[in-house]
Amino acid sequence: MALALDVWLRFWVLIRYRRRQAEKIACFNRAAWAWGRALFSTVRWAVRLRIAVEGEVPSKGRFLIVANHQSSFDIPLLITLFRPLNLKFVAMEELRRGKPTISLVLRHGGFAIVGQQNIGQDLAALARCAANLEQFDGSPVIFPAGWVERDQEARRFYLAGLEVLRRGSRLPILPVAIAGMERAPSFRSIARAAGSCVTVRISDPIPCEVAGKDPRATYLRLEEKIYGDVAEIRAGARGPSGGAPGGPADPVPGGAPSGVTHGTSGTSAGTRAG
Repeated sequence: MALALDVWLRFWVLIRYRRRQAEKIACFNRAAWAWGRALFSTVRWAVRLRIAVEGEVPSKGRFLIVANHQSSFDIPLLITLFRPLNLKFVAMEELRRGKPTISLVLRHGGFAIVGQQNIGQDLAALARCAANLEQFDGSPVIFPAGWVERDQEARRFYLAGLEVLRRGSRLPILPVAIAGMERAPSFRSIARAAGSCVTVRISDPIPCEVAGKDPRATYLRLEEKIYGDVAEIRAGARGPSGGAPGGPADPVPGGAPSGVTHGTSGTSAGTRAG
């Protein structure tokens, strides 16, 4: 499927819509969702994953999504759950070339590509992404720890990139905690997660103006909150009943893929020191 999408984008969309930016953007948004949805469905079916969502999945609007990063699966998972938001990820430089569909979407779809030698270039790329989000109708996603948490431990957030995106986009910050994929940090190791329950906990948005009053303190609390939620979800999964966290299953707002349930349990404040 990735190769077919790549051919469609390269030889149809880029040529036909080269002077029609709105149509081109819509096609790249659809291609990103189709790729993410197909990969999500394939992985979930292949290793029998269960997905539980706690909190409210926004059905409209735009947000700056901040999340921890446990696995490569986080990306198609978030694309699928947050479909209405047209997610725009901060991606690494090595993905710019050589990956069918992915590389084209990253270069032409309003994403930020970082990981160059000069940190100033990375921050400039984030600023350009933030400035273009409105025309792409996009919501940026950043994993401020920078890398997959391969040792299953919390990571300190890099604050500069987060602040550049906040200032440039002026969007409310949506904290997201992901737990359950720590045993499979890459797609090569995805079989280790067989039968797991992946929980996505969505907290209340933080208005941009509130975060701007003291950005550093806000981001440290955000780090504490997200990793505290991850620790709480893990502790719940290891409880005496052995069941997955979350309440009775209800459809996720906006229409969820089969196998995804919406938990009724609330979110709680993080407990790890910032």
